[in-house]
Amino acid sequence: MQLYWFPNYIYSTLDQMSRDFIWKGSSRKGINLVAWTKITRRRREGGLNTRISRFKNVSLLGKLVWDLLQGHDKFWVLIMSKKYLLSDSILKCQRKQGSYVWRAIIKACDFLLPGFKLKLGNGDVSFWFEDWTGEGPLCEKVWAIDVHDLEMRVRDVWNEEGWNLSSLWTSLSEDFNHVLLKQTLLLSEGLHDCIVWQPDLTGNYSAKSGYN
Repeated sequence: MQLYWFPNYIYSTLDQMSRDFIWKGSSRKGINLVAWTKITRRRREGGLNTRISRFKNVSLLGKLVWDLLQGHDKFWVLIMSKKYLLSDSILKCQRKQGSYVWRAIIKACDFLLPGFKLKLGNGDVSFWFEDWTGEGPLCEKVWAIDVHDLEMRVRDVWNEEGWNLSSLWTSLSEDFNHVLLKQTLLLSEGLHDCIVWQPDLTGNYSAKSGYN
């Protein structure tokens, strides 16, 4: 399950086997006294924590997505990055076609995408084109970006006193101001900007947190 994206009928078969085991046991007959949706809940929610096959598959593939995000010095990561990503991030990759494993990784990434967030360190990421606010790239909040501002980094516009909007040549919209002015940053020169997994307090992805 960690390498491939299975067809729907495989998921259905695996889930049916789990249902049959719980409801019927070793006999051929059984009565469904408890709904499947309740059985698949976590124990603290009154369920049995039985895993849904598709979600389990996605959560395991998520470990590969995480490795690609972290740039781990693994041989397969180096190969995949060079072949499919070039200098891009897996979260923004537009190349959907490729090997069976690559297509599986991309599908899992689409499922898990809302859980990933860019965490600012030194603010070296693009001010306009990275989603560092959590509300989409700021380039989507203005009509056009002045050529003088294209290379702006977050740290170029933020200082100890707050936002230095006078440094921008771009005409700012009300939507832009609404998103930006509610952002309060704490940049640190010694830390790199990085992607974190929001559902986990440590910011690290695991198959367990991915499933939950």
